Amino acid sequence: VSDSLLHDANSNLETLLFCSQTLKTK
Repeated sequence: VSDSLLHDANSNLETLLFCSQTLKTK
């Protein structure tokens, strides 16, 4: 369970970073 939670947290972080980068580009 902790593994999946960690994976989710990483995915969320990556998504946030990707979104922030996209917003900065715009």
